[in-house]
Amino acid sequence: RVEAALLALETEGTVLRGRFTPRGTDGFGTAGRGAPEPNASETELEWCHRRLLARIHRYTIDRLRAEIEPATQADFMRYLFRWQHLDPAARLAGSRGLREAIEQLQAFDAPASAWEADLLPARVEEYDPEWLDSLSLSGTIAWGRLMPPSPAALDRPRSGPVRSSPLSLFVRADLPSWMALAPDPDPDAAPLSHYAKETLAALRAGGPAFHQDLVARTGLLPIQVERGLAELASWGVVTADGMAGLRALIVPESERRARRPRARRGRQPRFTDDTLAGRWALFREGAFRLDDRELAIERWTRQLLARYGVVVRRLLDREPPLAPWRDVARVLRRLEMRGEIRGGRFLQGASGEQFALPEAVEALRSTRRREPDGSLLAVGAGDPLNLTGVVTPGERVPAVPSNVVLYRDGIPVAARLGRERRLLRDETSRDELRRIETALVGPAGAREG
Repeated sequence: RVEAALLALETEGTVLRGRFTPRGTDGFGTAGRGAPEPNASETELEWCHRRLLARIHRYTIDRLRAEIEPATQADFMRYLFRWQHLDPAARLAGSRGLREAIEQLQAFDAPASAWEADLLPARVEEYDPEWLDSLSLSGTIAWGRLMPPSPAALDRPRSGPVRSSPLSLFVRADLPSWMALAPDPDPDAAPLSHYAKETLAALRAGGPAFHQDLVARTGLLPIQVERGLAELASWGVVTADGMAGLRALIVPESERRARRPRARRGRQPRFTDDTLAGRWALFREGAFRLDDRELAIERWTRQLLARYGVVVRRLLDREPPLAPWRDVARVLRRLEMRGEIRGGRFLQGASGEQFALPEAVEALRSTRRREPDGSLLAVGAGDPLNLTGVVTPGERVPAVPSNVVLYRDGIPVAARLGRERRLLRDETSRDELRRIETALVGPAGAREG
């Protein structure tokens, strides 16, 4: 009769069934004094009022939050360098490592030329462009511009190479989620050139095509079709099934001719005679989109957790505006109530709610226990870890491909802004100034222990 009454209360939603206390306790987490050890049948099933269970859960979360001690800004940056594999001791290797890096960085808008010049070589040991070619041609990853230009950019025509245009790499399986959140550009309202309009009309009429097919469809010269594709890629209208075409659009034609066609390992990707190899297609038209926006927001929130481990509102200043903070915070609170992530104060000086993955909490504690060693780390300005003025104090360094930020133990000490070198902290040691100057002369992503 009692069980029948409990089942009726469960149907009403008043009580919940489950296992709520450890075996052999008195219900308060301690062994009952003089109480006999209950057998398995007595502890198989327990019942609890839903409001009482909610209070217990709330007390547990408050206790877990109280256990966390916030990290300094310098320690937080040192943690991020290891979390995103920029630290030499935590770098990835091989094609699998490259895919892991892209999975962590996907849907981040970075200058097109920064991906293979700064971001990927900084995270993958002995980066080889052929690994990226293999992943793209197999359909594992794709590239494109998720966030279209701002309305103010509609007054300015876009021509030339797409070196500075913000583009994203992403896992193709996650593309429907990003498509559901990113606004669609209106190419008909953009100030396109004649070459871009003809190329766009040919893609709409005949579907995906190789460069030679587009030349035949439009009747334009090959260089004119190439300029049209560059313009459409800058507006976020087209993409390709390989990386060779994107590399060709990044590098001006005169510079591309001067390069030798042999394969090169390291910072410069390989160029072949057929630089526009691969099929070109419209980026958004006909692409599958996730209908459930809430599910897409949850996928974006999990992506932020994968990228930073610790998510605070301030970090969204460096991210594309796929979802507002209020929606992201709502998902984070839900994940905390499920026990998937932790809430608390993880970063000093950051206002608002903060959340972290359990493994990120341990990584942050490990970083705090590790003493700084004075090592220098150069980070490209287009990298998501260019957090000057976001996490660390001071002015922001513009995310221009030629700019570099130099960190020492997580603190920005100098920057290279084009040809100008600027100290961000006062240095009195001549030897330290020489080390900083040497690190800034090298390419972005160079390491000095």
